[in-house]
Amino acid sequence: MGRHKDPEVQKRIEEVGVMLLDGKDSGTVKETACNLWGVSERQAREYIAQARRTIGEEARESGKLVECIGWALHAYHTIYQRCMETKNYAVARACVTDVVGLCGASSPIKVEVTRPGNGSMDEDYSQKSDAELWAIHAKAEAALRASSTITPEVSGEREQPH
Repeated sequence: MGRHKDPEVQKRIEEVGVMLLDGKDSGTVKETACNLWGVSERQAREYIAQARRTIGEEARESGKLVECIGWALHAYHTIYQRCMETKNYAVARACVTDVVGLCGASSPIKVEVTRPGNGSMDEDYSQKSDAELWAIHAKAEAALRASSTITPEVSGEREQPH
């Protein structure tokens, strides 16, 4: 990959990389890039993608890729837990999306997933009871745990409030 030909674009990609490494979610980074540089969302997503590629290349070259991915998964898991506790479901969902991308499981093609008889997977979580939300949380946490090396001892198991 290397550096971008345009020094201004390269500087932006590096700034986006710093934001990502500082733990900002991709939605926040995209919004910041759009506001800061007046670029389209599509261009901001391209900066994010390039910054992630650069970070990955640097991690591979340094031989610390596994360590970096493990750290990132742990950080996302911690953020996800806090978001679920504070009912910040939009950022929790962004964390899951970022973890899927980090694991290389995201599709470059937009696909709408549907369930037989129920239509789209998009749900209105504001209408769900606490018990339903905790069940959804448990499933998402299990999926996150299955896709990472984070153990319950590291993630800090907690009980559902009564």
